[in-house]
Amino acid sequence: MSSIYDIYYNDLNEYVVLCEGKTNDDLHIKINHKQYLLQKLPYTHGHTTVYILHHDYVEEVEVNGVGYKVNKYSSFPNDILLRQGEKNEVHYLIQRTNIH
Repeated sequence: MSSIYDIYYNDLNEYVVLCEGKTNDDLHIKINHKQYLLQKLPYTHGHTTVYILHHDYVEEVEVNGVGYKVNKYSSFPNDILLRQGEKNEVHYLIQRTNIH
């Protein structure tokens, strides 16, 4: 199984699990003693694999039998966030102009 970079909960009421590299592994998440299959997103650039599950928030979960604390990051509605690009990934950056 690939290493997990991060597990966080977003504003869409989804758990997002980021794994190292491109993988075809199935991931299962246990929330309040009930197990769910995470949905693998079809998009991948080869560096990470992204899984999601729509469910209510709990602070601690298990993924494939390993316990994790779920991160809940601040949301920034109506703000522009910028991420530093990596080599050959500049095409992932959407440029917007005239934003007030």
